[in-house]
Amino acid sequence: MKNSPSWRAWDITRGWRRSKKKNTAKNGRPLQRSSPVGAAKSGLNGEDRSPGTIIEEVAIVFQYGSNCSDSQMNSPERLCGDARFVDIAETVDDFELAFDVLSTRRGCAASNLVRRPGAKAWGVLYEIPDYLISRETAKLRGRKSFDAIEGEGANYKRETIQVRRPGGQPLPALTYTVIDPQPNLTTDLAYVEHIVTGLRERGVPASYIENVKAIAAANNPEIAHQVADL
Repeated sequence: MKNSPSWRAWDITRGWRRSKKKNTAKNGRPLQRSSPVGAAKSGLNGEDRSPGTIIEEVAIVFQYGSNCSDSQMNSPERLCGDARFVDIAETVDDFELAFDVLSTRRGCAASNLVRRPGAKAWGVLYEIPDYLISRETAKLRGRKSFDAIEGEGANYKRETIQVRRPGGQPLPALTYTVIDPQPNLTTDLAYVEHIVTGLRERGVPASYIENVKAIAAANNPEIAHQVADL
C-alpha cells in the first residue's frame, strides 16, 4: 500500500489529506486544492497538518464484505493500492450481514447489510481518493470508479450510514447496500473465506467473525463444515 499521509481532516464523508505530490498536474496546470492552506488542523487520528501543504479530498468508506481484505480492495482489478486502511468500525444502527445478491463474476451470492433489530455489523474503514468514487470523476483521470467496481446503480446503491470506531464517537461513512435483495441465493466457500480473512487480518472481534461464519453456514449448509474450519 502507499505511504500513509501525515494528517487527515474530515468533512462529513469527505475529507482532505496531505499530498506528497508537487503542486502541478501532468498537464502542467496546478492541482486543484480542496481547501485553503492555513493553520494546522487535527485529523481523525490526531495528526496535525502543516501550513503550505497541498491537500487532496478523500472519501471515508465502510466495507463489510470481501473488500475487508486488502488483497481484494487494493487488487489491480479494484483500487490498485489507493485505498488506505484507517480502522475497524461497527454500525451504529442495527444491521446484519446477509447474502442476497447474485455476483455474476463470482457465481455466488455476495454480501449485503440488512436491517435486523439488535444486530450490529463490523467492517473496515478506508480512505479513498474522492475522485475515484464516481464514474464521472474517475473517468477524467483514466481510472475505474469505486461505484463501477461495486456495481452502484445495478446491484448496489451508495448511501451514508453511521459507524463507530472502537471506543470512538459515531461518524458518517459511505457504504453500498443491495437495491433489490433476492431470497434463496447461496454464497460459496471462496467468497466467505475472503470476508473472514479480511475481518481477521484487520482485527475485528473474534465473536463477530464467528457470527459471520454462522450466517454463511446457514445460508449454504453444503459448505458449513468448511466454513467452521476457516
